[in-house]
Amino acid sequence: MKKLLLLFLLTGLFTVSCDDNLLKPFTPGAVTDAVAVQDSNGLRKLMNSGYNLMTDREDSVFTSVFTDEAGIGYANGGQGITDNYIFFVNQSSFSPGEIWVNTYFALARINRVITYADRLTPVDAADAEIIARTKAEA
Repeated sequence: MKKLLLLFLLTGLFTVSCDDNLLKPFTPGAVTDAVAVQDSNGLRKLMNSGYNLMTDREDSVFTSVFTDEAGIGYANGGQGITDNYIFFVNQSSFSPGEIWVNTYFALARINRVITYADRLTPVDAADAEIIARTKAEA
């Protein structure tokens, strides 16, 4: 009983002795969105990085070929029956999750473009046009 009481007292002592400031990470030199997007060039780079995440469509093509979205045509001639349309059900396939994760990461970056476009102050008319065009593309 004494050991349990001592254990509870020590646990209580260690849980209340932590400082709240230690819970927030201090990362000097880390680039945040507020620092990275300060002009139209940064906004354009953020938009391009969102587009770059959407260029890998291999998982989407794989899912399209190996599910009910595509089928062997009546005039196929036997092409692809032995290699492309062989489908083994694999519970640990990462393709569906990969499609959703990559798409949502890209959409999150593109939504940041819309948010930060309103916060930027254009330098001149050409800069205002770049900001407006980038926001319209998003």
